[in-house]
Amino acid sequence: MKKLFNNKLFLSSYLADVISNFGDTLYYLALMNYVLFLPDTKFALAMITVSETLPILSGLFMGIWADRTKNKLDTILATLVVRFGLYALVGLLMGFTPALWIVAVVCMVNFLSDLAGQYENGLYMPLSLRVVAAEEREIAMAFKNTVGGILMIVFRSSGAILIGYMSYQHLAFFNAGTFLVSLVIMVGLRPAFAKLLKENPIQEVEQTETEAGLIKGIGQSLKESYQAIQNIPVLKTSILTIAGINTVGSAVPPLVILAMKEFSDFMIVNSGITLALVFNLFSVGYILGSSLGMAFFKHVSLSNLLKFCTGLSVLLFIGFYLHNIYIVMAVILLNTMTAGIINPKLYALIMNELPEDKLATINAGMGTIFNIGMLAGQALVALMVTLLSVTSISLIFLLLSVGLLGYTVIKPKKSSFKFRKKQYEIRLPRL
Repeated sequence: MKKLFNNKLFLSSYLADVISNFGDTLYYLALMNYVLFLPDTKFALAMITVSETLPILSGLFMGIWADRTKNKLDTILATLVVRFGLYALVGLLMGFTPALWIVAVVCMVNFLSDLAGQYENGLYMPLSLRVVAAEEREIAMAFKNTVGGILMIVFRSSGAILIGYMSYQHLAFFNAGTFLVSLVIMVGLRPAFAKLLKENPIQEVEQTETEAGLIKGIGQSLKESYQAIQNIPVLKTSILTIAGINTVGSAVPPLVILAMKEFSDFMIVNSGITLALVFNLFSVGYILGSSLGMAFFKHVSLSNLLKFCTGLSVLLFIGFYLHNIYIVMAVILLNTMTAGIINPKLYALIMNELPEDKLATINAGMGTIFNIGMLAGQALVALMVTLLSVTSISLIFLLLSVGLLGYTVIKPKKSSFKFRKKQYEIRLPRL
């Protein structure tokens, strides 16, 4: 950890990311308040939801594009310039009387900004391999998750205060300013990044557009990325398991609300306090897991942690089935703590084992799978709530969780020999 704290390039680049995240969080809160002044608030909220959801479907293509971009360092700076310009435009629009057309433009800006953000993240991944050593990557991710979770609570609290003192136009310009500050920091860091890239150039993706066209080139990228994942069975199993966990876990927020409505004893003091406690547990658990993971669970395997997490999902829906808020809250805390431990290990596995010219593609593809799992769970709950009781929905998700646990326990056994053999084949040339 001391070595990480002495890594000024890592800390400075993370600071640039944190500053832009603060602007995003503040502006999102402001936008949610802005739509309350519109006559058709529901339609405005629908547009915002769509603009936040669509980037989930575009992440994979942004990852492929990032992997195929040659001058990654200067392109990162260009994305920050674009995002600054987009939100400066929003600042100008916010000077007009609140109207639905402004929300429509802002939604388009949010969508384009999210695309630029996905692209930027993909561009930075191979650069980060040169900033943080392999043995430090799990610690680095745990540090970022811990600090990020704490800062998110601070950002939301301070944002709620600033909204009361700043106009929506000023908040939009403030958000644009955070990207400008991030740009200034990254420009200052450019010589250090350029030096690292000169010493260790990034492995470039082979371009195939001239031979077979762009579509075939994208298809080839996907095929090669899939093959890279196939070579690491534990990663393949982890992707499917986490997607399943996201699918069943997405049912928690609506089930909490519905359970409080149907059962008066499914709350602590009142509904407001119960909701605050439940949603804060998600942040607190993740922070605790990220901060304590390296100290106490460094040598626990990713496979065992995923088994434990799926087992907790079973207990979670048992709590819902029994209408016991205390079981639900305890499991939410343990589950999010486990997620906080898993994520740095998964990140280190991806960064250390996969080819760097496929990192953005594979990472974006995984994110798409995880998010689609979450959306599938939300759609399933939305359908069920119109037809079934909370108890019936809980039972269905309990059975899904049992099936997921069975897959997590049985699947590694089937591929364990293959994994050990592949590890041997990888290490043999180094002997």
